[in-house]
Amino acid sequence: MKILFFQTAFLGDLLLSSVFLKNLRLAYPDAEIHLAARGKFAEFFKEFSLVDRAWSVNKKDKKSLAILISSLKKENFDLVFCPHESFRSASICGKLNAAQSFSFRRWFSSFFFNRLVTRPMDLPDVLRQTALLAAANQEFGVKWVDFVSKYRGSESQVLSDFSESRVQIPEFLKMHLKLPDERISLLLKNFDLPSEYICIAPGSVWETKKWREEHYVQFAKNRSEKIIVLGGPGEESLCERISQQIPGSLNLAAKTSLVELYAILTKAKFLVCNDSGTMHMASCANCPSIANFGPTTLDIGYRPWSNNSLVNQIELSCRPCGKHGHDKCPIGTHQCMKDLLPSQVEAKSQLFQSLNS
Repeated sequence: MKILFFQTAFLGDLLLSSVFLKNLRLAYPDAEIHLAARGKFAEFFKEFSLVDRAWSVNKKDKKSLAILISSLKKENFDLVFCPHESFRSASICGKLNAAQSFSFRRWFSSFFFNRLVTRPMDLPDVLRQTALLAAANQEFGVKWVDFVSKYRGSESQVLSDFSESRVQIPEFLKMHLKLPDERISLLLKNFDLPSEYICIAPGSVWETKKWREEHYVQFAKNRSEKIIVLGGPGEESLCERISQQIPGSLNLAAKTSLVELYAILTKAKFLVCNDSGTMHMASCANCPSIANFGPTTLDIGYRPWSNNSLVNQIELSCRPCGKHGHDKCPIGTHQCMKDLLPSQVEAKSQLFQSLNS
């Protein structure tokens, strides 16, 4: 059996797909699993043996896209899953003529897929995506329905702190990915990392999602641990400005691969970040995280999916101002991030210490 998982959304969305891919491997252990994603993102999952073949998708290059579609058609997939609700993604999957193809119900979906599922928007994205697998595989579906019924009966979707009413994520739905200790040591050998450190990731694709630079600096200066500054391509100058103001910090912005970023986070005391891809990578690495949410809110569905995660936010009538955030605050105040203080993040960090004491 050959299975294709087609997910060309941003990195954060793809990392949220890790739960789907883990359970896909368990549900079809003898299948050949393919993953199609942006750039080299799919290669990350080969490290964990979740996929057998990685395909790079560049939707802006018509020639390479045509070659990709031709190559995928030759694979004769038995199953295709596409959680990405884009017309272009749907049209690509529709050309593959798979025996069964699953996606979410949109006005155009029936033209390209033969198995449609209503996207459960009241659930976080991990559970939305895995609704497709629940429809395809009965054994997984029974477990999925059981957990979802408990989750829907709680306030977990909007809880930002540890609470008795916050439903714990069961093992089969965790994002946590594991590599042997020897492999992690090998990945880290080129980085001069201290024995104890905290990571900060100040970047985001969207400007309004970024916690204030001065807040990151103030928080970091008040810590005794070494600070590692993380960021992706395009975030070098931001991370350098912040790193220069934090004595003894190490700036690794755009200096790591995805799997190296994962390895660094596995050894971190915790991560302070924005609502970003690095936040979701922390969940994959089982790294405790404190995420600063400004223009976005938890009920949108992209909360950090980990039992070791905390969210820092303030209640404002203007939140949320959009699904992703903006380049500029729509009302010109950016109060959602200005008023999130370093002392609040420090207070959140004490919760990790109390749990581990």
